[in-house]
Amino acid sequence: MGRGKREMLLDLKNEMERELAGVSEYGLWFHESLLGVDGYLGTGPIMFVAQRPSTATTNTPAFQRFYKLLREYGFAESHVTDLVKERMTAGSISKKQLDRNWPFFMRELSIVQPSALIAMKSDVFRTLSKRPGHELRILKMLHYSWRNGSPDEVERRFRSEFERVKRELASDGSPEGLDLPEPEEDEDGRVRALWQLHNVRKTHYSEPLRDAIERCYEAGCSHKHVMRTLRHGWDPHKALTHRRGGAGSDDD
Repeated sequence: MGRGKREMLLDLKNEMERELAGVSEYGLWFHESLLGVDGYLGTGPIMFVAQRPSTATTNTPAFQRFYKLLREYGFAESHVTDLVKERMTAGSISKKQLDRNWPFFMRELSIVQPSALIAMKSDVFRTLSKRPGHELRILKMLHYSWRNGSPDEVERRFRSEFERVKRELASDGSPEGLDLPEPEEDEDGRVRALWQLHNVRKTHYSEPLRDAIERCYEAGCSHKHVMRTLRHGWDPHKALTHRRGGAGSDDD
């Protein structure tokens, strides 16, 4: 009888811990199996992918909310992982780190054999879209550390993210590149903002500008704010910085 996926994932984890020993002063980290969620040992058809682990513990409210919602929305058995397993205090990963970890990530894909990838953050979405080696469907959602607003507002935003992902997974294809019908304005503008975010990729905007628009929406900018920014020829990234008062936390 063949070896199961969980055993193969454990073997791969042990191999990574040997091969990547010492590359990070904070060590490696893998999403733990706890709170009823399988984490790294998950073998379900949907894979959640973040960029890299921080040095925070699993006792943070953001992490516990993420696991709670994974379980609540039916993703408890999903494989949850990072492109790079090396823990960092802040910042984005380097090309060297990604190159070093990418072969191991591809082996994760070959073991789990998911039907779709959920990229947690725009940077992860771009990496998964551009790097060769797979032809899987990729959806995108906020990283679980995103915290723009009160605890109740953040909870509502993440519930809306999970509900959207569930709808998109149940649809015939990814919304990216589709002409979605323009919705009615909802109370906080999120539905309209989502529609605009999907359809803006079909406009004449350059890729850097489209990325800036996406980051603005992800940070909670209203549809009206983004459209006003574009209408006046401003850079959405600068507008976002101004909106944050010149500073903001990275949602990695």
